[in-house]
Formats: sequence, structure tokens, C-alpha cells
Amino acid sequence: MSKANITPIWSNGITHLGYSVVMRKLTPTSYAILGLLARRPWSAYELNNHMKESVLRAFWSRAESHVYSEPKKLEGLGLVTSHTEDNGGRTRTIYTVNEEGRAALQEWLAAPTETYFTMQYEAMLKFLYAGSGDMETLRNNLAAVKDTAVKEAAAYAAIIGDFEDETIRTMPGAPYNGIALEYLVDVMEARIHWAESTQALLTAMPDTNGDSRQAQTLGHEAYQRVLQRLENLLGQVDSRENKN
Repeated sequence: MSKANITPIWSNGITHLGYSVVMRKLTPTSYAILGLLARRPWSAYELNNHMKESVLRAFWSRAESHVYSEPKKLEGLGLVTSHTEDNGGRTRTIYTVNEEGRAALQEWLAAPTETYFTMQYEAMLKFLYAGSGDMETLRNNLAAVKDTAVKEAAAYAAIIGDFEDETIRTMPGAPYNGIALEYLVDVMEARIHWAESTQALLTAMPDTNGDSRQAQTLGHEAYQRVLQRLENLLGQVDSRENKN
């Protein structure tokens, strides 16, 4: 059983204006879904599960409601088509990207990425306001930063370890997913190193009072280290680019 597909806006004689309107309505989540649909057709249920279970959850985690509503939105904008099929006595809707959807995805990929890196990580939010708590709470929070990184590493290792070599070779998007996972491992290592080194630094603080002499000295030294590291980093990048 099939249902009528929505006519793409490009077919209505308002190509340029319509295209501009469509592009303004697309969000990074829209492109995440388009990227998956460019690999193969999915149902909204499958898309949601993949967003929760794949490397995407680390880089672009979104509420289920947003993931479920996005394919229908894309269909309304003329970027995907859909059909219904039986699934064990129930009907499900399968979405497929069309040429307009692929063109929108390609344009997004080619557009400059100018936004700074952002991170929504509750443990770091707690660390920023640690002065309103006690030292034991702060240490527990730092321990949690390390523990969660270790648990994530173990979980990814178990999943990847179960993959057959042939599965990895034939998996859609495998090279990019695998290389992106290397970035994720770098972040895990950084979280563990930061938590351990920060625990060591806190031995110089008797409590979480940010106004104490020890805390002020610790903060001043931290800013100096950060500036030195940033200058070293920029110098290294400049040196490598000049060699090329």
C-alpha cells in the first residue's frame, strides 16, 4: 500500500524563491536526517534508534520528538518521499531522499562551518559552579567525569569488538564513522586526563571557597597555563602550515 507523495516545491514553478525558503527552514538536525536517508531508506522509528545508538549520539544528540517529526517536515519541504508498507501486521512509513534532498545536503556540506565548538556536558556545568558546594561534592563530580569516560570507552569497545571485518567494510558511511570515533576517543582521553590532573590540583585548596588566597593563586596559574598552551598550539599550527 502506498500513499501519494508531496510534490517537491521545485515542481511548482517557484524554483529559486522556493529553494531559498526551504533552505532557511532546515536545521543541523534536518541535515543529520538527510545524511542518513542519503545512505538508505529508513522509517522514523529506525532513524530514532540509530540516532540513539550510533556515533551520532555523541555529536548531535536530539530528543526523540525532534527525530520523529523531522522526516515528515522534510517531506513537506519536498526533500524526501515516503511510502507505507506492512511490518508484522502493522503499517510503517518509509522515507527516501530525493534529488532535491541530495542537492540540499550537498549544499550544506559545501557551506563554510563558522560556528565554534560547543559542548553540553552537565558535569562541566557543575564544575563551573563548584564554589556553591563542598569539596567532597566537587571530588565526586570529578570522579564521575573520569568514570563516565571509562564506561563510554568500554561500551564502544564492546560494540566495535563485535563487528565482523566484512560488516565494517560494507557498512554505509563506515570510513567517516570510524574516523569520527577516533575523535571521540581523543575526547575520552582528554576527559580522563583532565579529571585526574584536576583532582591533583585541588590538593592545594582546603575548600571550594573561590575567594581564598589558595584558590586565587590556583586560578591565576591556570589562566597562565591556558594562555601558554594556546600560544604554543597556534604556533605549532602556523609552523605546520608554513611548511606546506
